[in-house]
Amino acid sequence: MVPAAAQGVAGAGEHEVSQVDPGSVVNPIQGRMLLDAVRSRGARGKRLVAFFALI
Repeated sequence: MVPAAAQGVAGAGEHEVSQVDPGSVVNPIQGRMLLDAVRSRGARGKRLVAFFALI
């Protein structure tokens, strides 16, 4: 079933992924470095850590 928000969108629900390409995912060191850099940006960065952690 395709969510209502995706109905009418070309390609919505037509592609199933059975494997994740390791080259398209950050490794743990890169992820930690990104979150540390975002966190160091002050109050705004601290709020954005959760956002970037979920991407």
